[in-house]
Amino acid sequence: MALPSPSAVKEPDPRWRLYHRSQDAWQAMEADCAAARISIECEMYIFENDALGRRFLRLFWRKAGEGVAVRLLFDSIGSWNIRRSLRLKVLRRRGVSVAFFNPVNGWRALRPASLLPRTHAKVMLIDSRLLHIGGVCIDGRMRRWRDTHIRVLGKVAAEAAASLDHLWRRFIGIPVSRPVENREPLRPEGFRFATSLAGTRKNLIYREVVRHVRGAKVRVRLMTPYFIPGRMLFRLIKQQARRGIQVELIVSEASDVRLADWVALSYFPSLVRAGVHVYRYLPSVMHAKVVMVDDDWATLGSMNLDHLSLFRNREANLLITDRAAVGTLNAQFDADLAQCRLATARELLAVPPLQRLVGRIGRGFKGFL
Repeated sequence: MALPSPSAVKEPDPRWRLYHRSQDAWQAMEADCAAARISIECEMYIFENDALGRRFLRLFWRKAGEGVAVRLLFDSIGSWNIRRSLRLKVLRRRGVSVAFFNPVNGWRALRPASLLPRTHAKVMLIDSRLLHIGGVCIDGRMRRWRDTHIRVLGKVAAEAAASLDHLWRRFIGIPVSRPVENREPLRPEGFRFATSLAGTRKNLIYREVVRHVRGAKVRVRLMTPYFIPGRMLFRLIKQQARRGIQVELIVSEASDVRLADWVALSYFPSLVRAGVHVYRYLPSVMHAKVVMVDDDWATLGSMNLDHLSLFRNREANLLITDRAAVGTLNAQFDADLAQCRLATARELLAVPPLQRLVGRIGRGFKGFL
C-alpha cells in the first residue's frame, strides 16, 4: 500500500501555505522571487554552490537587472563552498548586496570560540510582504528530505523585515534603507516572527517552547533532526509525560550527522521510561523543526532541539496560534507517524555498547552539537 505523501495535507487559507518537502519549497521560493517587483532578501545557513544554488543566483542576477533590490546574507561556514564563487562578484557588480555572517578567516579558524555564533536561519522575504521561513536550505542534496516550510503573507513579513534590517546593522555594519510598497499588506492573525539573539542566551523561541510545553493540557508533539536538548527542556518533557500528557517525538532514523544521532540515542531510554513516545522516521532524513502543543499553538522554523540552536546560534521561527495552521501541522504529523517506527525499551537496551559509550561521551561536547 502506498504511504501518504508528506505534502498530502491541504491548507484552508490562501494567505499561507505549508510545504513538507524541500523541492516543493524551492519551487515556491523560485516562483515568488521571479514575481518580485520591489525587493528580494535572503538569510540562509546553507546556500550551496551546486546546480540549485546557481539557478537561484541567476534568478537574483536577472531580477537585479530589472531594478529589484536584492540583498543576500549567507552563513560563512554553512555556505562555505560559495564564498569564493565568481558568480557573487558578478552579482555585486550588478548592485546586489552580498555578505557573510561571522566570517571565519585565517587564524580565527583555529580558535573554536570564534566559530560561533552562526546564523542558522532559513528566510526568504519578497517585497517586504511575503515571507518564506522554515528548515529548508538551498542545497540540492536535501531534495527528498522531509522538512517543514511555510509561505505567509501579511504583517509577519514586516516583522521579518525589521529583524533583517537589525541584523545587517548590528552584525554586518551596513545601514539599510528599505523600499516599501504602497499597498497595505494582508494582515493574517495568528503568526509572529521570532528570533534568537546570536551569541546570547536570549532565545525567545526557546522560552516560548518551554512556556507552552509547561502549560500543555493534552498533548505535546515535537519534530527535530537532532535531539540534544537543554537540561530544563529534557526534564520538562519527561515531567509532562509522567503527568499524563501525551508526548510524541519524531526524529530521523538516520540524520546527516552520525555523531548527533548517537548522542540523541543516549537520551531515548530515559524518555521512554517516562512515557514519551519516540518515533524514528524511515523514508528519508527528517529535517523538520516543529513543536505543537494541544490544538492551538505551534512553532516552526530553523530551531533544532539541540544546544547550538537553543543557546548559541541565530535562529528564525514563526510562533503560530492560527488554529487552522496548527491543525494542518497536526494532520501532517499524523501522516508522518504512518512512516515511522516506535522506539521500544527493549530495542534501546540492545544498542551496541560502543555506540552507547560514544553517545554518552558525546554529551560532553553538546555545546557544539
